[in-house]
Amino acid sequence: MLTGMVGFYPGWSLRKRILTIGIGVFATYIANVVRIGFIVASLHWGGKDLLFISHTVGGRVIFFVLVVLIFWFVLSLPTLRTVHKNVQSWEFK
Repeated sequence: MLTGMVGFYPGWSLRKRILTIGIGVFATYIANVVRIGFIVASLHWGGKDLLFISHTVGGRVIFFVLVVLIFWFVLSLPTLRTVHKNVQSWEFK
């Protein structure tokens, strides 16, 4: 989803889009590693009884929050900065 949104974003150059996609994919990979680390750690300290809760609830919540942050920093914030820069360059008479 991030790749499609950034890949077809008309306000950025091809180079910036490719770089942004690379950063986003890498950040998503790291978010998934964090999710898996949380699941493994909770199983280590809590035992197999926590498998359902740590995977289905905790892991998903952690991954969701991290993906929302990734979207904000990789797509939303740079878009707002681009729009702000373009609005400032307009001349109002």
